Amino acid sequence: MSAVTAPGTEAGRPRRPVPHAIRRRKLLLAIANHSVAIALSIAFLLPFVFILATSLMTNQQALSPSIWPRPFVWSTTRRCSSPSPSCATP
Repeated sequence: MSAVTAPGTEAGRPRRPVPHAIRRRKLLLAIANHSVAIALSIAFLLPFVFILATSLMTNQQALSPSIWPRPFVWSTTRRCSSPSPSCATP
């Protein structure tokens, strides 16, 4: 019965060093993969940030081109979370 060895280390031979071009290609591929993942996560999170920012605006601010609410209006959140006649069960 023989012992199982790791690939590239058969018969006690040391592993061959990875060439610089291959290491660079792997690094650039990892950077590209992470960049795509970050861009996709931002694309998925932006609508939620927009909804949250719009919910903290007054009616006039929500219809204006401004992106960030000035000032934050927390009363709209309380008003929307309270039971309303349209949401009441019969």
